[in-house]
Amino acid sequence: MNQRDGISAGVIGLGATGARAARQLISSPQVASVVLYDPNPEALKTAAHSLGAHSSVAGGAEGVFSGCDVVVLATPGAQPDLAIEALAKGCHVVCTSSSAELFELDAAARTALRSLVVGAGFCPGFSELALRSLTADFDEVAEVEVVSMGAGGAGCRREKAAARRRPATRWVDGGYQKVTDRTPLRRWLPPPLGVRLAVPSGGAVVPLVVEALPAIGRASYREVVSQRRRVADRGLAAAEARLGSSYRFTSELIADRWSRAPLRTIEDEVGGFAVEVTAKSGGQSEVTLAGAIDRPAVAAGTVAAVAAIRAAGEGLGSPGAHGVAWHGPAVAPMMAELWRRGVRAARFDGDNGVHPLVPLENG
Repeated sequence: MNQRDGISAGVIGLGATGARAARQLISSPQVASVVLYDPNPEALKTAAHSLGAHSSVAGGAEGVFSGCDVVVLATPGAQPDLAIEALAKGCHVVCTSSSAELFELDAAARTALRSLVVGAGFCPGFSELALRSLTADFDEVAEVEVVSMGAGGAGCRREKAAARRRPATRWVDGGYQKVTDRTPLRRWLPPPLGVRLAVPSGGAVVPLVVEALPAIGRASYREVVSQRRRVADRGLAAAEARLGSSYRFTSELIADRWSRAPLRTIEDEVGGFAVEVTAKSGGQSEVTLAGAIDRPAVAAGTVAAVAAIRAAGEGLGSPGAHGVAWHGPAVAPMMAELWRRGVRAARFDGDNGVHPLVPLENG
């Protein structure tokens, strides 16, 4: 591997999102080298061959942690265990997962004086960056609803399916409330996705929205899923409730098999998200829509790479476990860099047209 000056980065997990994160890192002038690891030898070989001279291959996760300034974790599971190891080795850590267990590592990240970025993906991740850009000029944000569609690979689809089977929550006036009505409702997504049926979902989107906008009044999240998946979700959730942990293990195997079957379709499909904001500006209340469409794996890999460069470079505020959009001063530079790399969001004003959330001169 040829050496150049800059950040030493590592990527563990070279699937749909991780391979793209590695490619984004290796093409960045701030990055000197990228160390790769995946337990799948074929995925590791393919990624190393495509990335060229400034990448190297590690024999295991330990080999990535040693000597890296920042590590991107893009594995389909076990990210909390890997994150704690990376922090102990002095690495900043960027996780594509938004598992609640990662937030429990906040104290470890603070002790290590390192950033642990949670949910560095398309949604969550880019959705919260777009939300902060959209609301920067408002005096008060009363309510936000996030709607998403698509997954960044088989691992992402499994995580989203598990989140849908957990109780969904919303943020209401300073506290979380369980969502009891799971009726699918029609929700808008940017063209050409259009209006789709979306259901309340669990996961970290609402907590990450609240972290990004702590003064917000209400926040909720819905995910677009097909009727087939809605029926499957209800069946798995009911069986888990009746049969307990033994069936939960079996249901995870079923979900895993289901997710793996259409892998090529998952990677190539176009996804999107929309954020609907009710806010006040100049004493007037208004509703504003923003969103993005992209291949989720491509966008997620780019977000993870940009977050890694920022964490190891200019920084993401005080150490600890946070979402990608929590540190206000980093939002505009990251949005500008994402725009330059082709990951873009826009505000939609009906008859008044479409307006980029980052000025064109930043592109």
